[in-house]
Amino acid sequence: MQNINDIHFIIDACRGFSKKGCSNCVAPDKDLLARLEKIITDSPWKRFMAAEARSGLKPHEKLKISLSGCPNGCSRPHIYDLGFIGAVMPVVNEAGCSECGVCASACKEEAIDICGGRAVIKYDRCLFCGQCLPACPEGEIAEKKRGYRMVAGGRLGRQPRLAVDLGDIFSIDQGFMILNTLLQLHQKSFERKMRLSELLKDPESIKALFHANAGL
Repeated sequence: MQNINDIHFIIDACRGFSKKGCSNCVAPDKDLLARLEKIITDSPWKRFMAAEARSGLKPHEKLKISLSGCPNGCSRPHIYDLGFIGAVMPVVNEAGCSECGVCASACKEEAIDICGGRAVIKYDRCLFCGQCLPACPEGEIAEKKRGYRMVAGGRLGRQPRLAVDLGDIFSIDQGFMILNTLLQLHQKSFERKMRLSELLKDPESIKALFHANAGL
């Protein structure tokens, strides 16, 4: 686990973002930790915090970000204010599928069925781990899209709550847009003397807000 512990924010990243790496990591940007640190450090939010909270924030007040290279979530993204989870969307070449079922056996989420002469991916169950791509002996499962699932609004404490999945696979630039929105919300919560997660209660409102600010 890699960690940046600033007086105003925390970023935790799994080993997939380290030089050592991890075989399960499907995140496309191994330098994401450093890039996020720079964005936050150079942001208006950081300048505001430096002026208003010179001695730092209490642990529960800090902005907490988690980077996970895959759905295993070793860096616990679902209990942080914002989580980046590496994701790859698979697609089946129907003409080349041999109906062998190896991909279905490899899928831990039971998100692949063999029917109608081909493998069918149930995207509502898929966690986009990418394990089915190398599993296919015919090489007929390809990468359609790679990026990040994003989750927001997690917390521990007296009233713990899991973060809300924002419901898409986002590019790195869209992830940065979502981060900037979160920084604005964190500043607002600080000014109101409340936890950030209190502004992120309604799942549908959270999704709509972040999607709009990510240009979706």
